[in-house]
Amino acid sequence: MEESSDMSWGVFGLSYRSQDSSQVLENFVKYLANKKLLYYKSIVQTGGKAGESLWTHILNLVTTIEKVRPLFDLSAVEYSTELLALVAHDINKLDPYGKLPNGQSVRYANAATIENLWSMLSALEVGSFFPDWEDYLNDIKYLVDAHQEKSTQASQHDQRHLEQCRLDEERLEGPLRYLMKMADMADNSHSGDFASHDEKHVRSKLVQYLNAALNMAAYPRRYRFIGHRLAELRGIETNIIHNCIVEHLQETYGKEVCIDLLYHPEGVDYLLDYTLPFTWSAVEQRTLARKIAQKFAWLQSEQLGQFIKAKPSGISVDDAAMQSGASLEQIFTHITNIVKRKRYKLEWLEERNTYMRKDLEAVLTAPEADASLKERVVVLLQEAQLIPTDGKKLELGEFAMAYRNFLKDHREAHLKALKQDAWQRVARLFQLPVEHDPLYNLVNPYRRGYFMARDLPDSPLEEMLEQALADLAQVDEEFVAVQATGKGKKQTKQTSIQDEQESEENAQALAQTATYLVDYLERNLHVWDSLAPLNIESINFIDSLRRYVDQKRLKAQCCYCGSPLQAEEWMALQVPPSIGVQSFSNRLEAGSSREPKRNVCDVCRAQFILEKLAWRSHRDKQGNDQLTFYMHLFPYSFFTQPMLLAWRESIERLRNGDHTALFLDTGTYFQKWQEEYVGFQVDVRFSYRGLQGMSIPTFAETMSNTPVLPFVLEGNGYGQKFLKALEQAVLIALWFDCRVLFSRLPTPLLNLANERVDEQPVALLVENTPQVLSWLLPRNTLTREDLTKLCHILRDLHQVAALLLTKEEDRYPLIYDLLVAASTDPLALYHEVDRRIERQVGARRSKNPEHLAITLSQQVAPLLHALLEGEKV
Repeated sequence: MEESSDMSWGVFGLSYRSQDSSQVLENFVKYLANKKLLYYKSIVQTGGKAGESLWTHILNLVTTIEKVRPLFDLSAVEYSTELLALVAHDINKLDPYGKLPNGQSVRYANAATIENLWSMLSALEVGSFFPDWEDYLNDIKYLVDAHQEKSTQASQHDQRHLEQCRLDEERLEGPLRYLMKMADMADNSHSGDFASHDEKHVRSKLVQYLNAALNMAAYPRRYRFIGHRLAELRGIETNIIHNCIVEHLQETYGKEVCIDLLYHPEGVDYLLDYTLPFTWSAVEQRTLARKIAQKFAWLQSEQLGQFIKAKPSGISVDDAAMQSGASLEQIFTHITNIVKRKRYKLEWLEERNTYMRKDLEAVLTAPEADASLKERVVVLLQEAQLIPTDGKKLELGEFAMAYRNFLKDHREAHLKALKQDAWQRVARLFQLPVEHDPLYNLVNPYRRGYFMARDLPDSPLEEMLEQALADLAQVDEEFVAVQATGKGKKQTKQTSIQDEQESEENAQALAQTATYLVDYLERNLHVWDSLAPLNIESINFIDSLRRYVDQKRLKAQCCYCGSPLQAEEWMALQVPPSIGVQSFSNRLEAGSSREPKRNVCDVCRAQFILEKLAWRSHRDKQGNDQLTFYMHLFPYSFFTQPMLLAWRESIERLRNGDHTALFLDTGTYFQKWQEEYVGFQVDVRFSYRGLQGMSIPTFAETMSNTPVLPFVLEGNGYGQKFLKALEQAVLIALWFDCRVLFSRLPTPLLNLANERVDEQPVALLVENTPQVLSWLLPRNTLTREDLTKLCHILRDLHQVAALLLTKEEDRYPLIYDLLVAASTDPLALYHEVDRRIERQVGARRSKNPEHLAITLSQQVAPLLHALLEGEKV
């Protein structure tokens, strides 16, 4: 199938940029993690680290060291040697060194010889990362052995070995040795449950090794653990809250005093100076809530244009734009830019003229209408064009209509207090004749601005913008004066202005307080200190249930999250269309003829806005033949901030290249499953303009505790789109070496990090599998072993497709037809393949069709046998 000209090809790789002058980890990622070390992705660990590849294990240790590196002032040589020791510390897990020819395991001491370490590191071509590594092979051997806790190796007390080392002996035996122990202990953390016995033991040993290293380095600080946890996961919104908490704690204590070390889906474990008191009060909670609210507002203001849209009723400003913190000048400047970009085609003019003529003609048959008004209408209808044909004039009318919409949507209470109509205020502001008001009122508000454009004075749009801003200030001033008069107070104009300013300041203070976020954090945020008794308070779901069934509050609860937080009514257009009527119909009166309103809490509202901002396409379940799937990423053990920064840097690099989406080349990858899995080189097709594919987030910082990647597909047929997205999810699970929750929702329904099947961690959880794909996925939870089996099935299916299709044909319809046939009877695969062979033979027009059919059958038969006889997922 030919590639679109909108596409370009590249290779999917990790990218990291150091936050200080050190480039050691940056070079490690570039020359090792993205190169020969990728082979370690194929080595899946067992036991306590079940499901996690050796590649991720090493990267976890490396990036854990990166977080504490500034405390030890490591030289480039020391750091490079330490990282190579981490690469080699599990040499006994590699078959060439850890297995005998008869399959028996080799003891670590026999595997980690100098000769084997040299052979292993040479095979990884580590010289591109650290050219002088062979000179420090004895140092690497010493550090590799240092991680052995249960069986002390000879190198640890052999003075002759130490004398052959190149690094300073005190540094080698001191901080470098204990850093190895600390890093290896860190990767024993497998849960966000900070109160569990195992996790407390891991943190205790980790801090013990870290403080020992600091003591040997004569560093003055000692550390303990603190942490935060959120009781629920809301996708992007939760990620941003996590980021805000990290920033708040580090701003409060300093980055070297408070180190964000381990990132779990629910929260973060920090290292904090042992001597500092740590308290979390209501004041801290409110301060954090204000910072989160400011972050939400900043993100909204950065994408202000998404909340100011041209609609059939004119340009409209959403509440989110008002709450973004953007100034009125910024908002109206954006409105002006939209007005300037609009183009009025001949068909559009004719359509507006026709509708406007009908609006005016309606008054002629109205018996209650004034006779003089009818006469004026009759004269007006004799004109061929009821609205100007000049684009400049229409722009003036467009702006006038936009200003009226703004007054109606965001100053309605003000105008009501002033006893004014929005249209009349606009007419007076822009000097339209009063005697024409009755004619204006006859025209539908959807097109009234274009009719009024007939009488608007010729003036630049910029002048109208200044007039509108001045009028808004006057509206606010008059409103304050009317309120003061209503209370029986006599105030001068100057006093009114001062009151208005105070009122605005109070409103801003109230917005900054972010009451709803304070309430939300009180219910969902838990902060702990390892020096204090653990006091775990869980959410009282019984109270929520009581509120839900309260007969007096049936329509008050949020239709999306069901929490007891205060909710407001929203119309259908304000919420994502994926929230169908089934989400809230049982909360509304039956048989209502009006459009049902959704009851949405402020937290969910902020969530919807952030989701809309994060990706350029946020469609609903059908969405005009566009379908969005979401891949929620969870760790096998934990994420680290440097690793998340590497993912973020990779995404920013793609986005800065003016790409909007990407496709992983799953077809080629699965067709060559055995070879590709070892090398793990994945081709990527980038889209410069289109939305289809894996959308690149607008805000890369959303790659936090639980990264979310959306995948958008166009075209018909849910089953085929599901299959394509599933293959992307499988490849993402393998590439990022993490657990993936594959869903239609931008919010994960559960914390996948806690899910296990037969004591094995769930590697992939698939929601809403179509019935026709039940043979491919007989169950929706897959372990790492199941994931490998699924890859073998996909490999065989793609190889069948490669045999039976020409290059111009898309392979997915064929693969999908095979899976549909197998869902009813696996043996039906033979029938479906036989039909395809007949079609292929006919298409090729071979001189010997029978021979071609036999050849294809012989090539396909082993693949079908493997599909039917192999172990199923």
